[in-house]
Amino acid sequence: FVLRLQCPPGGACAEDEESRIKYIEPDPSNDRPSWDARSGCRTPGAASQKALWEPAGDPATAWTLRSGGARADYKVWPPVQLHLPPGGALDVCFSGTSAPERWFKVGTVRAADAFALASGTAGHAV
Repeated sequence: FVLRLQCPPGGACAEDEESRIKYIEPDPSNDRPSWDARSGCRTPGAASQKALWEPAGDPATAWTLRSGGARADYKVWPPVQLHLPPGGALDVCFSGTSAPERWFKVGTVRAADAFALASGTAGHAV
């Protein structure tokens, strides 16, 4: 899975490589405003063990090493493997710096809860 974050105009994202994301377990506290000290995204080391960055590393700290790039109009992070059960979800938190008070929720990644599988195929006459 590759995450791309569109940055609004007006300097919302800096032209540097300080931006970070982390995938955390869904919790109502994650929806609190970024200025609320009880916001789940502000919890240090809250990264989920279900998000495995490539190349492999400790999921709890691997996100600290990954930048979204230096562009100001969007940020793109390297691939991450999300180990989610059907219907499972992770919240996505963003920060333009490593300061914990700057983290806020930017979205949720959700796995499909149903799959369509073929039980057989029709043969073709040549």
